Amino acid sequence: MFCSKCGREIEEGASFCRFCGARAEGGHGMGTAPGGQEETGGGAQGRRGGSRAWKFFCVAAIVILAAALAAVLYFSGRNRASSIRMAKTTGNIYVQDKGGKDLSLTENMMLYKGYQVDTREESYAWLNLDSVKLAKMDEESQIRIKSAGKQLEVQVDSGNLFFHIKEPLEDEESLDIRTSNMVVGIRGTCGWVEVPDEDHMKVYILEGKVKCSVTDPDSGKGQKESILAGEMAEMSLAGEDGEWIRTDKFKESDIPDFVREELKEDEELRGKILDGSGLDVLLEERPEEDPKTLLEGALSELISTYGIFQANQSGVMGSTSDAWLDPRGVISATFLDFDLDGEEEMLVCHTEQSAEDPNNYNIMLKMYEAVEGDAVLAAQAPFIAYNDNRMKSDCLSVNEWLNMDLRVNVVRADNRCYIMCEEYWVTGGFADGMSQNYWAMVYEDGKLDYAGSFTQVAGGSAGFAYTGYEFEHGTLANSQLYYDEEGSWRETDALYQDFGVAIKAFFGRLGIPLKDSIDHYGHGSLLSDSSDRTAIFEFLNELEPIQGLSMVYQCNAAMYVDGASAVSGETAFEPEQPGPEQPAQGQPAIDAPAASPDGDYLLPDISSRYLTGEEVGRLSKEELRLARNEVYARHGRMFQSEDLQEYFNGKAWYHGEIPADQFDESVLNDYEKKNLDLIRGAEGNIQ
Repeated sequence: MFCSKCGREIEEGASFCRFCGARAEGGHGMGTAPGGQEETGGGAQGRRGGSRAWKFFCVAAIVILAAALAAVLYFSGRNRASSIRMAKTTGNIYVQDKGGKDLSLTENMMLYKGYQVDTREESYAWLNLDSVKLAKMDEESQIRIKSAGKQLEVQVDSGNLFFHIKEPLEDEESLDIRTSNMVVGIRGTCGWVEVPDEDHMKVYILEGKVKCSVTDPDSGKGQKESILAGEMAEMSLAGEDGEWIRTDKFKESDIPDFVREELKEDEELRGKILDGSGLDVLLEERPEEDPKTLLEGALSELISTYGIFQANQSGVMGSTSDAWLDPRGVISATFLDFDLDGEEEMLVCHTEQSAEDPNNYNIMLKMYEAVEGDAVLAAQAPFIAYNDNRMKSDCLSVNEWLNMDLRVNVVRADNRCYIMCEEYWVTGGFADGMSQNYWAMVYEDGKLDYAGSFTQVAGGSAGFAYTGYEFEHGTLANSQLYYDEEGSWRETDALYQDFGVAIKAFFGRLGIPLKDSIDHYGHGSLLSDSSDRTAIFEFLNELEPIQGLSMVYQCNAAMYVDGASAVSGETAFEPEQPGPEQPAQGQPAIDAPAASPDGDYLLPDISSRYLTGEEVGRLSKEELRLARNEVYARHGRMFQSEDLQEYFNGKAWYHGEIPADQFDESVLNDYEKKNLDLIRGAEGNIQ
C-alpha cells in the first residue's frame, strides 16, 4: 500500500503515513502502485509532494541539531568554572574521590567536589580551574575540592598553593581558598597560601587584593582584613579576640621557589607585580643594606606619621582649660649599641595621643633593630616610673600647666647600658603639688625592661616618701622604702633619713653615679658630670605670672635635644631660657597681616606670637589704647573716633576699607585675641 500524498510505501492496515502523516484509515487517501494498481492524485503529483516533505524533514532535523549544539556551548560557557582539571603533574601525585577511593591519574583528569589531591616530596601538580584560573600545588601538600561550579572552594589541609587569576571574576562567581576556620576570598589576583596546620594560615599577595576572614568555631566571632600587593596576612585562632589576623610587608626573599618558577615564565605578570608592590620577583636576595640606613627608613616613617616635636612653644593661660601646647611629634632618635651585642640599635622617643583623653600625649620609648634586611620594632615602653600601686603614664597636655623638667640620658656603667629617666614637676599657679621620680631601663634580649625605679609613693602635706624597686631580667625582685620625710609620725621604717643619701645609695647598686650634693626640693639632672653618659633630650616648661593680671600666666616650653639624637628638621642647641615661637602644629593656620614696610608698629609681633606681661607693661595707657586698636587697623577696620582714624591714616601700612559696624572679629587669629585680652587687662590696672 502506498501513500497517495507522498507516494511512499506504508504498512498494511496503518492509519497514517509514517513519512508525511497523511490519513490512511480504511484505505482512504491510499493509492495503488503503478502498473494497474489504483492511484489517487497521479504519480507525478505524489512524487512532487514526497520531495517537499523530505526537504521539510531535513531542515527540521538541522534546526534541532543546531539548537542542541548551541545549548551545549551556552551551558558549557556559563559553567566554565565548574570544570577543574589536572593540567600537569611531576613526581608522585595521589588522587582520591569523595568516597576515599584511589584513582589513577589520566591526562587532563577532571576533579569533582569531594576529590582530594596529595603531592609527595619533589612532586608538583598544576590545576586549571578554567582558562583564566590557574593554581599550582607545592610538594608535600594536600588539598580538597569543597565546592565546584560558579562558587569554587578549595580547602588546603597542609602545604602551599600558588594561585593566579588572570581576569577578575564575574559578579556571580567566587573562589575561596580556605582551611576549616579561615578563608581567603579571591577575585582577580596572584599570590600563594601556606598552611602549616589547620589552625594557622598565611597568605601572600603579589598582585591585586584579597579579603581574609577568620571565624572562631566556638563563639562564632570573626575578624576580616583586606591585604594588598606586597602584603601578607598571618591568620591564627591562637590570639585574643579580634587579634586573629596580623598583616605585614614581605620581601623577595620570602617568595618560595615553586612560586618563583611560575613567575619566571610570565614577563607581563612580573611587570604588574613590580608596579603594584615594588617586588622584583627574580631578585632572590636584595643587596644587604646598611643597618643604619634601614633604621633611618623606619625613623622617616615615624616622622611621616607623628611629625616632629616643636622645639620652642609659648602661650598664655587664664585657666587650666586653655590650650596652648602642641605635644605631638618625634622628639629624638639615638643610634647606640644598647644591648652591647656589637650592633647598633635605634631608640626613638616620640609622643602618642592617649586613648583615654585626646588632649593628653604619652611619651613613648621605642627600640628598633635591623633584622634580615628590615627595621623592626623590637620593644617599647612608656615614659613612666614603676609603681606597684599606680601605673598611669605621665603625659604632656595641650593645656599643660605644670612647671616641668623631663630628661632621658644613656648611662654606661657596670657593663650595661642604662636608659636613665628623670621626671620633676611642680604645679603652677592653679594648684599646689610636686612630684619627682627617677628610673633606669635596659634593653637586653630584645626587651626594654626596668632595671630600677626610685618612685615617689607619698607627697604634699603628708610628707614625701620614696620606694626603691629592684628588678632582675625585667621581673620585680625587691622593693623597700628608702626615704620617708615624715617617717616618725607615719611609723615607717625607711632605710635612710636623707633624700640625697637614699637616692644615691639606690642607684649606686646599679653603678650609676649621681651628684655629690642633691637637694630634694631642687631640680635639674641628678646625674654626675663624671658619669659616662649620652644626653638624649630635656623638656622644660615654665609658667610665669603676668604682671598686673590675676591668675593669668605666660607659658614657655622648650625641648632640648642632643645633636647626635636630633631628627631631621630639628635644630640641636644648648639649653637656654625658652622664648616665644611660631604657632604649634595643629593650631589653626595664622593669617597674620603683612609686616609694616617701615616697621611703624607699636607691637610688631602682636599677630604672630603671644606677648608677655612685661612687654605690655612697658606701654603707657595711651599707647595701650593705640596698640589695642592697631590689631583691628591691620585688618582694614575704620574708626569712629577721629583721633584714631587720623592716627592710622598716617601709617603707610594702613588701608581702612571696613566700616566699624561691619567689622567681623572672627578674622582675628588666636594670638591677636589673647594679646587683646592681655592689653585690656593692663589698661584696667592703670589708674
